[in-house]
Amino acid sequence: MNRSQLVLTSAALVAGCLLSSASADLVFLAATTSGSTTNWTQYASLADLASNTGGSSAGSAGASLLSTDGIWTDGVHVYKTTADATGVAGTYNNLYVRYNSLADLNADAGGTVFNMTQGMYYNEDVIAGGTNGWVFRTASFGGASNIGMYAFGDLANLLANSSFYAAGFTAGPVDGANQFWAYNGTYYGSNVVGGAVTGFTTWPSGPDLYNGTNSVTIGSTGFDASARFLAIDSSLIGTVPAPSAIALLGLAGVGISRRRRA
Repeated sequence: MNRSQLVLTSAALVAGCLLSSASADLVFLAATTSGSTTNWTQYASLADLASNTGGSSAGSAGASLLSTDGIWTDGVHVYKTTADATGVAGTYNNLYVRYNSLADLNADAGGTVFNMTQGMYYNEDVIAGGTNGWVFRTASFGGASNIGMYAFGDLANLLANSSFYAAGFTAGPVDGANQFWAYNGTYYGSNVVGGAVTGFTTWPSGPDLYNGTNSVTIGSTGFDASARFLAIDSSLIGTVPAPSAIALLGLAGVGISRRRRA
């Protein structure tokens, strides 16, 4: 983590989230990892992501992006959940790091660090990007197949671990490798069966996600449980360097060994 990164309060976190993004050009991202390199591929639609076709490079990250890090966005910034060297003992993440773009996250440049009040296991997700400011956090209550969810009024409450609702939810995952994310009020989840992503599900609102209502699922092939996903405004990708030969092989699906979520 760069020394220039600052540790700020929850008030600063909220202030940073009140800025408006420059555009509303939705793209879907998938991250696959080979060795210490994580390659991002962008897709124009969920259907393209699900079929793993028509993708183009959205950059890559080196060793600063760990296989145990979570990635999420509030529609204004890009975040990762990660850990420092104290008090975690290889068990859970205890920091949020906010970046101005995916490119900054990949380079681990200009990040702002926030300490969590309560740590997160590696297979837990933060889901921001709803139109009402709500933030969800999945919670592993006792095992990979027993997942619940916390609901927070905003990011400041997430940081303070002050939820307004905490319980299991009807739209629970098949196993702990499922991931959830959101963009502009629409919520998404991957469906993992037997170590492979078999489909993606969408919900039109946060309550629909929580209650498992009004969902639509499309099938998917080409990703295993270690892949990471986002829906993001294209303006948050930032400047993408020309892909290396290794990255191009990754986009072609050659030599990829994707991470396993804890």
